Amino acid sequence: MFSQYKWLGALAFVVSNPAAAQNTLGELLDMGAKQIPQAELVSLLSGLTMSGDSFNNQGGTIRFDYKADGTVSGHLRTADGRKFPSSGTWKVDDSGKFCRDMTRANGSKWGDCRYFYRLADGYFAAETNERGTKIEKRIFEKR
Repeated sequence: MFSQYKWLGALAFVVSNPAAAQNTLGELLDMGAKQIPQAELVSLLSGLTMSGDSFNNQGGTIRFDYKADGTVSGHLRTADGRKFPSSGTWKVDDSGKFCRDMTRANGSKWGDCRYFYRLADGYFAAETNERGTKIEKRIFEKR
């Protein structure tokens, strides 16, 4: 009996949050998501903390603070709790592609680029703008 209620609870969550069930950009777009254009994304990110699941570190999470002057600082936390701080710069090009050039606390360099999409009040990141690309939910919080 308990497992039946657990299953119904999980179903209710998926139905109430349909974007959570989407794994690819194509599925998200089919639900009505739109890419966030350059000017809006720059305005949105300036003074924002962004967090969510890590694309490249399964079970890990990210949390980064973005400033209007184009600087960013934050960290990746691995599934086992290790924390890797980084800082650097961010920008958004004319196509709406967001990119970071980062330096870890140990001096090693890394960088990445993403496209951001909005569906209702939810934000999502994708490494490319191709329909088969994996998406990750992002939480945007104004500081």
